[in-house]
Formats: sequence, structure tokens, C-alpha cells
Amino acid sequence: MRHPLARGPLRERCGLGADVPLILVPSGLRPGKDPLRAVRIVDGVRATGIPVHMAILGLPIDATIVYQLADAARSRPYLHLPAAFTADAMDTVYADADVVLNTSRFEGMSNALLEAQAAGRPVLATAIPANLAGLSPRAAAAAFTDDAAAIATAAAWLGSAELRSEIAREAHVFIRERFGLDAERKALEAAWRDAVS
Repeated sequence: MRHPLARGPLRERCGLGADVPLILVPSGLRPGKDPLRAVRIVDGVRATGIPVHMAILGLPIDATIVYQLADAARSRPYLHLPAAFTADAMDTVYADADVVLNTSRFEGMSNALLEAQAAGRPVLATAIPANLAGLSPRAAAAAFTDDAAAIATAAAWLGSAELRSEIAREAHVFIRERFGLDAERKALEAAWRDAVS
């Protein structure tokens, strides 16, 4: 486990110290993921007095969204658009974030939400069915439908390392119990029993 004041690869790439609050948005740059909503939410969190930075990390899928984010970053020195990381580096990338934010309008089960929780990060996500199915109970209860709720929750989480730690521990256990190897083995065994009976 990395020392809490050590900088990992995401903070290094963004030029941020370990003490700077950081929200990570692991998101393909396309309309369905709505990364521009994430920018508005972080703008709102900063308006509460928290000097949070954000990193939007994802593949540039939609040219219009890419240009809009680049334009937004020009007037927001706290908005970082780092180059993609390899898949095997993502656990350390998640570890650099204080909060992981998902602003998807629609999608299937998000691998990023599962990965972030497995890495022990608190996840704040839109209240869409696929997100709710993959979130720990506490994170699901905090899932948002409007920006004001997301801003209030993110500000509360960023304001308390203890609260973030509690949420992250619960999420890590939830992922292990619901999606871990033992859970998969039990589900396959149950499916096999149903198929042969």
C-alpha cells in the first residue's frame, strides 16, 4: 500500500500534490457519459470553497465532446485531461482519486464503477439502473438525479477523509462479496445445478 502522502501516476501526470482534493471521472468522451455534466458538478463543488481538481480520463470518442472539454479546460486550471493509462495501471490511478464520479445518462454495468470500488474508492454516480445495480448500498443511496445533490454529496465526502474511508471500505467489501471469485463460482454452480435438474 502506498504512503498516503505519496503521489501516484494520475497526480504525477496532472502535476498535483497528494494533499490536493481530486475527483476522477473515468469516462469515454461521448454524450452518453456526459463528461460536461461532471465539469458543472465540480464547478459547483469549488463554489462551496473546496479547491478540488478533476481529471477526466477516457477515450476521445466524440469529437464535439472532446473540443468542448478542451475549451472548458482553457478557463479551468483545475480541469485535467490526461492521456489514457494502461489497464494494468488503473488500480493506482483510482488510488490517486479522493472520489470517483460517474455522470452517465445511460449504460450497461460500468466496469469503471466496479473497478473503482474494488480499488477502495468512494463512487458518486447518477441514479440510473445499471449504476444502482453495481454500487454498494451506501453509494447507491447517494446516487444523484440532479446536480445540486451531486455537489452536496461530493462536498461532504471531500470534507471528511473518515467518511470517504468508511464508504470506500464498504464498497470494497460489497464488490468482493457480490462480484468476487467466490460469488462467481457460487453463481456458476447454481446455474449448473438448475441446468441439470
